[in-house]
Amino acid sequence: MNITELARRLKITPKELREKLPELGFSIGEKAIQIPDEQAFKVIEKFKIIEKQKQRQKILKEKLKKVRKIEDSDSKEKKVIFIPSRIQVFDLANRLGLKLNVLFESLLRNGVTASLNEFLDFEIAAIIAEEFGFEAKKEQVQESQEKVHLRNKIQEVISKEKKENLVPRPPVVVIMGHVDHGKTTLLSAIYDMDLTSKEHGAITQHIGAYQIQRKGKLITFIDTPGHAAFLNMRVQGGQVADIAILVIAADEGIKPQTLEALKIIQEEKIPFIVAINKIDLPAANVKKVKDQLLEINVIPEDLGGKVICTEISAKTKKGVPELLDLILLLAEMEKQRLLANPSGKTIGTIIESHLDPGFGAAATVIIFNGTLKKGDNFVLNSTYGTARVLKNWQGQVIPSAGPSTPVQVFNFKSLPLAGDILEVVKDQKEFKLKVKEIEERIKESLEVEEAKKEKALSIIVRADTFGTLQAVVTALKSLENEEIKIQVIKKAVGKITEADIILAQTTDSFLIGFNVSMDSSLATLARERGVKVKFYNVIYELIEDIEKHIKDILSGQIVEKEVGEIKIKACFSAKRDQRIVGGEVVLGQVNKGSIVRIFRDDEPLAEGEVLELEMDKNPVEKVTEGNLCGIKVKTSFEIQPGDVLKVYKQVPLSELNF
Repeated sequence: MNITELARRLKITPKELREKLPELGFSIGEKAIQIPDEQAFKVIEKFKIIEKQKQRQKILKEKLKKVRKIEDSDSKEKKVIFIPSRIQVFDLANRLGLKLNVLFESLLRNGVTASLNEFLDFEIAAIIAEEFGFEAKKEQVQESQEKVHLRNKIQEVISKEKKENLVPRPPVVVIMGHVDHGKTTLLSAIYDMDLTSKEHGAITQHIGAYQIQRKGKLITFIDTPGHAAFLNMRVQGGQVADIAILVIAADEGIKPQTLEALKIIQEEKIPFIVAINKIDLPAANVKKVKDQLLEINVIPEDLGGKVICTEISAKTKKGVPELLDLILLLAEMEKQRLLANPSGKTIGTIIESHLDPGFGAAATVIIFNGTLKKGDNFVLNSTYGTARVLKNWQGQVIPSAGPSTPVQVFNFKSLPLAGDILEVVKDQKEFKLKVKEIEERIKESLEVEEAKKEKALSIIVRADTFGTLQAVVTALKSLENEEIKIQVIKKAVGKITEADIILAQTTDSFLIGFNVSMDSSLATLARERGVKVKFYNVIYELIEDIEKHIKDILSGQIVEKEVGEIKIKACFSAKRDQRIVGGEVVLGQVNKGSIVRIFRDDEPLAEGEVLELEMDKNPVEKVTEGNLCGIKVKTSFEIQPGDVLKVYKQVPLSELNF
């Protein structure tokens, strides 16, 4: 497509288009007169998104102006509050001196649905502040300063350490670049070359990071290139990586995601190395890649610049050892920034989190200062816990983890968010105070979420074609009324993805597939995360199910649901009103606090409550199907081997029937 034709479609001048293309992540050169059709359509789509964003901002700004024109009814001078360009919900509540439920109600009135840790733009935050009698002014903070929350926190902790106690820590490295340019292959090649790691066994579990040794020195890699954890932390103002590797395929050159990755690296001011990959391919053109780098003002060292470039083949491992040496060299140049006190205050950040079948909420943490030890109490923004079990990246149980060490931590109260800062609290009284504050925040948030559930039904829709998708969404929206709203929080064409399941869990949404399927591995993930997925190919069946579900919600009826079954293998001890037994979960799962009924020969004989659960002598919150466990049951009934404990929980009728 000609540049002039594309500019005409976008209703801008060709000059304006050329200026905007690099901002949108497209590089075609200053003298190009045409653009590939595929890129042209992507540019058009991006322009549509930008226009929608501008329209939303315009509406919000107009609303803000109207609110600001309202005179104070009490003729009192408004309090001035300074708000940054982006602010988390809980932080805004603190600044305004409001309880979270009050703030959430205000957000809902203004058509904004946000969770405890989500960010709000200044315009939205200012509207809320005005409602509560504040005059909102933008905090004069440079953009770069807004994005270094984790880095500043680390520096604050390290600045309080004695200089003689500071020692160099291994660098944390992230590999970024365009899709299919060889990021994963490079990580595999690096792991395969590390004989020390292999001596200690293979990776037993994906935990988001691993370590290798090179010339007697450790390097930590975030093992999902450009993955959600890194992006989330960028959004939240954190910086996990000390060094970045920007991978560019020698046969394809710079692509849109390459530019996006470079933008992240430059915004975060991370030292980086350009690795030109796939030099083994016949179509490889290293000179072309370097010329493209020059066009975007990234000047390689051999062309008079300061950017380290190296040529590699991740497939054949050619150049990979030299790349590792360059990482160590760059780490040496940055050594004053990579200092920590292994005996000092312990602080780290969450790389990723998941629900473990035996231990409940677990997360991968990278420690930046101090040493996390088994038994340490820790707090985060919206959860807390005690490090009952620590495992290294190879799945081995370890007693502690020092600076730059990736470690899997078990026994969080609830799932932490990627990018959350973890701090160890040694003093027991201080820990209890912080836990109380966190639980109050969680309670307020849960109360609001519960209230929201009563008023809205959240749905994610996947369909085979765009036309079908629109028809399904229209039909669903037609079912809402004054008593209940239907929120279609995501609609897309194609098979159900892992991202859909994670979003459904996060937003407590139903996941509906119309004329589409889902991989068996994702079905397992949905079950593990408690996400309800239903498939349809007849529209009226879908409508009937949703109508019935809405009636069930509005009825408010609570019913009992069987969620698990335990076969008793042994009985260990008995008190007047307690029994300690061992058994196997043969169906579903059992949670601490569950109600159980004791069956013998299919006849119900007594009822009890699960007071404690253990697996491998470790306390756990729940045990899933196929696992052995120890159980302390509150009951005076004499349980015997062979008895069956059926596990129940009370649920809304709507949850049972959908």
